Amino acid sequence: SKLKRIVEQSVGIPVGVGVGQTKTLAKLANVFAKKNASTQGVFMLEQDLLHYSDVCMLPIDEIWGVGRRSRNFLQSNGKHTVADYYNASRSWIKKYLTVTGERTWLELHGESCIDIDGGTDQRKSICTSRSFGSPVKLKQELEEALAYFADSCATKLRRQHQLARSMYVFIYTNRFDQEAYYNGGITVKLPVATNDSAELIKYAREALSRTFKAGLNYKKAGVIVFDLVTDAMIQGNLFDPIPREKQRTLAEVVDKINRVQGRGTITSALQGNLTGWKLKRENLTPAYSTNIHEIITVKTN
Repeated sequence: SKLKRIVEQSVGIPVGVGVGQTKTLAKLANVFAKKNASTQGVFMLEQDLLHYSDVCMLPIDEIWGVGRRSRNFLQSNGKHTVADYYNASRSWIKKYLTVTGERTWLELHGESCIDIDGGTDQRKSICTSRSFGSPVKLKQELEEALAYFADSCATKLRRQHQLARSMYVFIYTNRFDQEAYYNGGITVKLPVATNDSAELIKYAREALSRTFKAGLNYKKAGVIVFDLVTDAMIQGNLFDPIPREKQRTLAEVVDKINRVQGRGTITSALQGNLTGWKLKRENLTPAYSTNIHEIITVKTN
């Protein structure tokens, strides 16, 4: 209940909390918590599934892993509820729903077969790149785009508690225009591993100066940071002029403000206002619940 309350207060999104011995049971408990008002959004499956008659009567496709095709097959064989799946023989489930269906059956019986991710693997590289909505010709606009990409990479690095020791900056024109096609890229070896936005933006600008060719219409650009290490293992430089501790404190404050007030509340001035260049995103879903200008309009007679 406390976890549910914290999420609702912090994010503003109502959630359900389900607890079970296995991942499948926990998801089933979550479904029941959302559908049954008496649970107040929190439900725990502490005993054998058959002890909970209301949960057992949920439609069979509420079981995690039972999709449309499996549902249709099960219903055609007289199995319509969670209890029907639970009470089916293991051999029958395995024969017709393969090993995947058998795992689901075992999970419903309290035997854990699906790992619960304890955390994400450390990435080996991070790439931020975009195709432009219209060709970009000016170097300043490319600088703004690359500053945006470098800042995005830096933010992801800090979120994952990683540092980059190298970065690759690239720009290229439309590859279908063979006469004017240009693909420019350069690798930068960073003197000290970093996840600081200002530093990555600086090196991205320097790389652009070495690869930019005037008079071309650029279609895409991007930044890749790689050779990543954990921020707990920093190899310093005796002659490093940057005050790393102050840099880290500033980044923490900026990240906190952007988390609370919204992404892009505080950015580098080099990123501009993102109007000189635009991302190619014709299929972007409107932000119905977070942007006042994109709220759904309902018309009535």
